[in-house]
Amino acid sequence: MMADYRQRRDLAVRAFAEVPWMAMQAPASGPYLWGDVRAMTMDTVGFAESLLEEKKVAVMPGDALGVPGFIRLGYIADDVATLCDGVRRVIEFGDACFANRRQNG
Repeated sequence: MMADYRQRRDLAVRAFAEVPWMAMQAPASGPYLWGDVRAMTMDTVGFAESLLEEKKVAVMPGDALGVPGFIRLGYIADDVATLCDGVRRVIEFGDACFANRRQNG
């Protein structure tokens, strides 16, 4: 089970590695990843609410946990396909927000 969770963690971290608006490190343990979204926004509550509404993906805003500028993502999904789909949706959402932010200054 640990090897499976490590594989899922690494898969998600690799997927976010090329994302310009989020920095993420692989934790040594635990079922969550912390994404640093300060390059795009400090409003992690707004980010999380909009992501849920638009892409049906839930993340925890760091503000709610005393870590402003970060979002917490769980990587223990029912299966790898579900995890990959969720990661893809987060990236699509963030890419659109980041592009919009850059266009509008």
